[in-house]
Amino acid sequence: MIREKNGINNRQDNGQVLKNTCLFMIELLPVILSVFMIFGFSADTGDESSKLSLIVSEKLIGFLRRIIYRDTSSFDTGVITDPYAALRFEPLVRKAAHVFEYALLGLFSSVFLFFRKLKDRALMLFSLCFCFIVSVSDELYQLSVPERSGSVRDVFIDLSGSFPAIALFILILKLIRKIKEDYRF
Repeated sequence: MIREKNGINNRQDNGQVLKNTCLFMIELLPVILSVFMIFGFSADTGDESSKLSLIVSEKLIGFLRRIIYRDTSSFDTGVITDPYAALRFEPLVRKAAHVFEYALLGLFSSVFLFFRKLKDRALMLFSLCFCFIVSVSDELYQLSVPERSGSVRDVFIDLSGSFPAIALFILILKLIRKIKEDYRF
């Protein structure tokens, strides 16, 4: 009888381990995918990266013109009336891409660490450290990509995306806790 009882407990324990492992992987997957996205964009040569940024700049300028000036010429023809506007806008788009990528990484790593039961300060510290390590690694990796260079400035730009995303996540957590406390949900 003791054997049967232990056998049942072992199967239940194994089921719980499998469930916990699956949850862990589901929580970790967005972090892994965001790191792959970051390094995937960094694998592009300088020329490929510039072309992509220029395309995004042209589309964004066309969209903004339609919204702000109700300019339908860029919508109808697909041609931008000022060919140099995209070139002037492109560096901003490149830096905004850094901020956005690392905001996602900061958010996903914060969510992952939240499920590991870290307290707010530890969550902030470990998420920022992780984002910093990924950013430095990414910049070092770019040194090996043709027509690309690593930049300390880009590390700070990357962290300027991570920090607000992590801080916003923690702020939302605090607000949820406060609401639960106030209304005893």
